[in-house]
Amino acid sequence: MDDLNTLKAPERPLEVKGLKCAEPGCTGTLALRWSQKIGKWFYGCQNWPNCNGVLPTKPDGSPHGEPRTRELMGWRRKAHEVFDRIWKDGHLKRGQAYAWLHKQLGWKEAPHMEYMTIEQCQQVIRIVAERGPDSSNW
Repeated sequence: MDDLNTLKAPERPLEVKGLKCAEPGCTGTLALRWSQKIGKWFYGCQNWPNCNGVLPTKPDGSPHGEPRTRELMGWRRKAHEVFDRIWKDGHLKRGQAYAWLHKQLGWKEAPHMEYMTIEQCQQVIRIVAERGPDSSNW
Protein backbone atom coordinates (compact mmCIF):
# COMPACT_ATOMS: atom_id res chain seq x y z
CA MET A 1 0.00 0.00 0.00
CA ASP A 2 1.35 3.43 -0.94
CA ASP A 3 2.13 5.82 1.87
CA LEU A 4 0.04 9.01 1.54
CA ASN A 5 3.22 11.04 1.21
CA THR A 6 4.26 9.11 -1.89
CA LEU A 7 0.83 8.78 -3.53
CA LYS A 8 1.05 10.08 -7.08
CA ALA A 9 -1.79 11.76 -8.91
CA PRO A 10 -3.29 9.63 -11.66
CA GLU A 11 -3.59 11.07 -15.15
CA ARG A 12 -5.36 14.42 -15.01
CA PRO A 13 -9.04 14.04 -15.95
CA LEU A 14 -10.86 16.44 -18.25
CA GLU A 15 -11.50 19.68 -16.34
CA VAL A 16 -14.83 21.49 -16.32
CA LYS A 17 -14.21 25.23 -16.62
CA GLY A 18 -16.27 28.14 -15.29
CA LEU A 19 -17.42 26.63 -11.97
CA LYS A 20 -18.07 29.52 -9.60
CA CYS A 21 -17.15 29.28 -5.93
CA ALA A 22 -20.18 29.11 -3.64
CA GLU A 23 -18.57 30.62 -0.54
CA PRO A 24 -20.32 33.86 0.50
CA GLY A 25 -18.42 36.92 -0.71
CA CYS A 26 -16.02 34.98 -2.93
CA THR A 27 -15.86 35.82 -6.62
CA GLY A 28 -13.38 33.05 -7.49
CA THR A 29 -13.78 30.08 -9.76
CA LEU A 30 -13.00 26.45 -9.02
CA ALA A 31 -10.03 24.73 -10.66
CA LEU A 32 -9.19 21.03 -10.80
CA ARG A 33 -6.60 20.04 -8.18
CA TRP A 34 -5.06 16.87 -6.79
CA SER A 35 -5.24 16.22 -3.04
CA GLN A 36 -2.28 14.24 -1.77
CA LYS A 37 -4.04 13.98 1.60
CA ILE A 38 -7.17 12.17 0.35
CA GLY A 39 -5.73 10.78 -2.87
CA LYS A 40 -8.42 12.28 -5.11
CA TRP A 41 -9.01 14.99 -7.66
CA PHE A 42 -11.26 17.86 -6.55
CA TYR A 43 -12.18 21.39 -7.57
CA GLY A 44 -10.74 24.06 -5.29
CA CYS A 45 -11.20 27.81 -5.26
CA GLN A 46 -8.56 29.85 -7.07
CA ASN A 47 -8.51 32.17 -4.03
CA TRP A 48 -7.16 29.47 -1.70
CA PRO A 49 -5.86 29.81 1.04
CA ASN A 50 -8.12 32.83 1.59
CA CYS A 51 -11.13 30.77 0.47
CA ASN A 52 -11.73 27.07 1.01
CA GLY A 53 -14.50 26.59 -1.56
CA VAL A 54 -14.46 23.00 -2.87
CA LEU A 55 -16.35 20.55 -5.01
CA PRO A 56 -15.62 16.80 -5.22
CA THR A 57 -15.26 15.09 -8.58
CA LYS A 58 -16.51 11.90 -10.10
CA PRO A 59 -13.79 9.52 -11.36
CA ASP A 60 -13.93 11.10 -14.83
CA GLY A 61 -13.20 14.57 -13.40
CA SER A 62 -16.74 15.88 -13.78
CA PRO A 63 -18.21 17.74 -10.80
CA HIS A 64 -20.02 15.67 -8.18
CA GLY A 65 -23.00 17.86 -7.35
CA GLU A 66 -23.01 21.63 -7.20
CA PRO A 67 -20.37 23.92 -5.68
CA ARG A 68 -20.94 24.03 -1.95
CA THR A 69 -19.99 26.13 1.03
CA ARG A 70 -18.04 24.94 4.07
CA GLU A 71 -21.23 25.43 6.11
CA LEU A 72 -23.20 23.13 3.80
CA MET A 73 -20.41 20.54 3.82
CA GLY A 74 -20.46 20.61 7.62
CA TRP A 75 -24.20 19.98 7.72
CA ARG A 76 -23.89 17.10 5.22
CA ARG A 77 -21.12 15.53 7.32
CA LYS A 78 -23.22 15.86 10.48
CA ALA A 79 -26.31 14.37 8.79
CA HIS A 80 -24.21 11.42 7.58
CA GLU A 81 -22.67 10.88 11.03
CA VAL A 82 -26.07 10.85 12.72
CA PHE A 83 -27.79 8.72 10.07
CA ASP A 84 -24.95 6.25 9.48
CA ARG A 85 -25.08 5.17 13.12
CA ILE A 86 -28.37 3.41 12.31
CA TRP A 87 -26.66 0.89 10.05
CA LYS A 88 -23.11 1.01 11.42
CA ASP A 89 -24.36 0.20 14.93
CA GLY A 90 -26.32 -2.74 13.50
CA HIS A 91 -29.88 -1.46 14.03
CA LEU A 92 -30.66 -2.03 10.34
CA LYS A 93 -28.73 -3.11 7.28
CA ARG A 94 -27.51 -0.20 5.18
CA GLY A 95 -30.16 -0.52 2.45
CA GLN A 96 -32.89 -0.90 5.07
CA ALA A 97 -31.66 2.22 6.85
CA TYR A 98 -31.87 4.26 3.64
CA ALA A 99 -35.36 2.88 2.93
CA TRP A 100 -36.38 3.81 6.49
CA LEU A 101 -35.02 7.35 6.03
CA HIS A 102 -36.79 7.77 2.69
CA LYS A 103 -40.08 6.72 4.29
CA GLN A 104 -39.54 9.01 7.30
CA LEU A 105 -38.78 12.01 5.09
CA GLY A 106 -41.92 11.50 3.05
CA TRP A 107 -40.25 12.88 -0.06
CA LYS A 108 -41.06 11.56 -3.53
CA GLU A 109 -37.37 10.94 -3.99
CA ALA A 110 -34.88 10.95 -1.15
CA PRO A 111 -31.80 12.65 -2.56
CA HIS A 112 -28.35 11.43 -1.68
CA MET A 113 -26.95 13.55 1.13
CA GLU A 114 -24.36 14.86 -1.33
CA TYR A 115 -27.20 16.83 -2.96
CA MET A 116 -29.14 17.91 0.16
CA THR A 117 -29.58 21.49 1.25
CA ILE A 118 -28.78 22.66 4.77
CA GLU A 119 -32.48 22.50 5.64
CA GLN A 120 -32.77 18.92 4.35
CA CYS A 121 -29.69 17.88 6.36
CA GLN A 122 -31.22 19.44 9.46
CA GLN A 123 -34.42 17.51 8.77
CA VAL A 124 -32.46 14.22 8.57
CA ILE A 125 -30.76 15.00 11.89
CA ARG A 126 -34.09 15.87 13.51
CA ILE A 127 -35.83 12.74 12.21
CA VAL A 128 -33.07 10.43 13.43
CA ALA A 129 -33.17 12.11 16.85
CA GLU A 130 -36.99 11.95 17.07
CA ARG A 131 -37.62 8.54 15.46
CA GLY A 132 -34.27 6.76 15.31
CA PRO A 133 -32.85 3.96 17.46
CA ASP A 134 -32.12 6.21 20.45
CA SER A 135 -35.68 7.56 20.58
CA SER A 136 -38.82 6.14 22.18
CA ASN A 137 -40.42 6.12 18.71
CA TRP A 138 -38.07 3.48 17.25
